[in-house]
Amino acid sequence: MAEVTADRLLGGGATFPGADTATKLKLAGVDVASFGDAFARTPGALEIVWADPVAGVYKKLVLSDDARTLLGGVLVGDASAYASLRPMLGRELPGDPSAFLLPRAPAAPPTSSCPTTRVSARATTSPPARSGTPSATRAATTSAP
Repeated sequence: MAEVTADRLLGGGATFPGADTATKLKLAGVDVASFGDAFARTPGALEIVWADPVAGVYKKLVLSDDARTLLGGVLVGDASAYASLRPMLGRELPGDPSAFLLPRAPAAPPTSSCPTTRVSARATTSPPARSGTPSATRAATTSAP
């Protein structure tokens, strides 16, 4: 904003493109981050979600309709991918986008009490309605132990 103001004061025609709304916080000991189109308001946007409610982890990537370009994301409980994802905003992701969401392989084999995790993808054709019910054209969900 300061650069645009200085340019305008000097007779330039610069315009303010908008603020970067990317955020990374720690709230009550929980890592939280959001960046770009975190709510999938871009027409045709795809959302890939990984959630582990027992561990308190929720991760969502918002991709272009061809599932290649990163449009935004939300990370709660584990925001470690923020540093690598934020610079890729607006760029084509290398490889499978779900690799940025899934946790790394555990050091020990999982036990029978391992929580169920859920990965899902949803395509939207328009921004979510104000009532909180998003319009969806297709959805897929898989569960893994």
